[in-house]
Amino acid sequence: MQNFVVKKCEMRACLYWRLGDECIKDGMNISKSIKNSSHLHNSEICQIRKQIDIHRLNHMLEGETT
Repeated sequence: MQNFVVKKCEMRACLYWRLGDECIKDGMNISKSIKNSSHLHNSEICQIRKQIDIHRLNHMLEGETT
């Protein structure tokens, strides 16, 4: 998975939440967002953080660095 997939997010307290429960990061490149992941909620409540964590793990297991 190279891009975020967030069909719906009801976490209105999030910086990336938009009207209609849309996430501004939906469809964006994951690699470019990794640097800013420390500013996100934890992966239990945030789909973006969860997808970043999965992306990082996959690259670590494959021996790649990002």
